[in-house]
Amino acid sequence: MNTLEEEDQYSSPMDMYILSHDALRGTPTDQSIPPGWSSRPSKQTGFFSSGKKVTNKDLYLKILKQGVPPALRCAVWTTNVQMAIKDGEDESIGTLRKVPIVEHGWKIALQQVFPDQTDEDDLQIPDLGLGSRYLVNLLLCDHGGSIPEQGALALKRVLYVVQQLLIVEYCPMLPDLTALLLSIMEESLAYTTLRSMLEYSCSVEYVAVSPVQHIAWCATFCDVMKKLYPQTHAVMVEINMLTPQALDPIFKRLFVTILPRHHVMRIFDLYSFHGVETLFRFGTALMCLFHAHMNEEQ
Repeated sequence: MNTLEEEDQYSSPMDMYILSHDALRGTPTDQSIPPGWSSRPSKQTGFFSSGKKVTNKDLYLKILKQGVPPALRCAVWTTNVQMAIKDGEDESIGTLRKVPIVEHGWKIALQQVFPDQTDEDDLQIPDLGLGSRYLVNLLLCDHGGSIPEQGALALKRVLYVVQQLLIVEYCPMLPDLTALLLSIMEESLAYTTLRSMLEYSCSVEYVAVSPVQHIAWCATFCDVMKKLYPQTHAVMVEINMLTPQALDPIFKRLFVTILPRHHVMRIFDLYSFHGVETLFRFGTALMCLFHAHMNEEQ
């Protein structure tokens, strides 16, 4: 019996995960599935062609490091975030069965925040501490080119609903985070995923939600650099590369301004599972590579 037949035997069609869809820029998503990944992933059979879920976290992380196929990123990212909810772990959130529930919840949220259509038309995209200059760059060039009007409207709706219903006044990572989510999923699922990331019972830290927390992350990053890579730390301090402002590409922009987009997506494959720990790991690695490159030039 081949893999597809095995999946058909044990999976209900309603338990199959929905594939990725670009709601930000409307670009086609690569639907090819490489060997080892399932072409029909479901809650029962998981994401892999073996038809069995990987329960060992170290093995699962090893697979994530190899990169998630673009078509499966919506399913994998949403599942990773749901697994971080201590009391939830609803791995079916990205399945066909949950689509009507997620869309209904999003419709209610929109009605609460925008009871009249004109309310939505008159609003600006909230920057949530990101800053107007960064926000303009986000819309014009940082996410694969200029974001079309429909994508910008989707971004505005999700950000404003999160700001109003989840009471988020400061979260500079949120605009880029939302844009990345919308590049692989619809507004309703993006909002649901963000709500889970901001959930108090989430066991993984994803975003800083206050200036104090943001500065604390930057200070911790400096301490990690000093402890693990003292020589690189000394050089970075000397050229002012470890100030909070200098760390904006990491802790505000999620690497979108300094790395190619496909690399950012690969980082997010891990970020959806490990949260801010991933930013620390890649950030310190980039600092060390930058230091090494400086030595080569000298």
